[in-house]
Amino acid sequence: MMNFLKKNALIGVMLLGIFALSFALHVEAQIKSETPNAIDPFCTGGDAEPNMQAVCTKLAGGGKTWEEAATFSINRIMRKANTSVTPLLATIEAKLSPSMEAFKKSQIVDVCKNSYQEAIENLQKCRTLIKDGPFSDYGSTLTSISTCVEDCLNAIFEENGQHIEEAFKFTKRIQKLVDVALIISKKDPRLENYNVRLAKGEFKDSPGDPSLIGPINQNFYGANP
Repeated sequence: MMNFLKKNALIGVMLLGIFALSFALHVEAQIKSETPNAIDPFCTGGDAEPNMQAVCTKLAGGGKTWEEAATFSINRIMRKANTSVTPLLATIEAKLSPSMEAFKKSQIVDVCKNSYQEAIENLQKCRTLIKDGPFSDYGSTLTSISTCVEDCLNAIFEENGQHIEEAFKFTKRIQKLVDVALIISKKDPRLENYNVRLAKGEFKDSPGDPSLIGPINQNFYGANP
């Protein structure tokens, strides 16, 4: 009887091991399927870390031109913001300290609502700037999105004394996506063309202000004036 029990226990352990191994292989295969085999050309160069380049490749969405890749990246950030903001505001209000006065809660929620709305408006502006420039405005507007969502986090911490996990995670996620979109922004052909011409000394009689460079489709970018 004892040998029978030992035998069954051994079989159970073996089956459990096989199941664990199968599950691990399944997870590994899933991760590999979700990880791009090749880094998108709009995500290479600079000081981008390999893991950021992988996220960037997903964000670029296989865009065949810089304009497509940049637009895909902004659209994905916007989808994340649009689907998260309304439930997040409700969570923030519910998780603020019970001892906090009602008007203070209302003020914090208003700050967060305005901050998130500004971030979304700046994302919309980025979509326009991708096509119509100037490219310096695109980069600064994209960067400002991180500041917008951070404003909400700061307001919560200042009055609440601690972060609300959901708001913290949302902020860091948006900021990471913005950092990734900035990697793509460095491949802007307007910027690359400007840098080449600047290196050639074509702006000797002018400040060479990159903000002068506007729509991506103007001949100004591809040929000397």
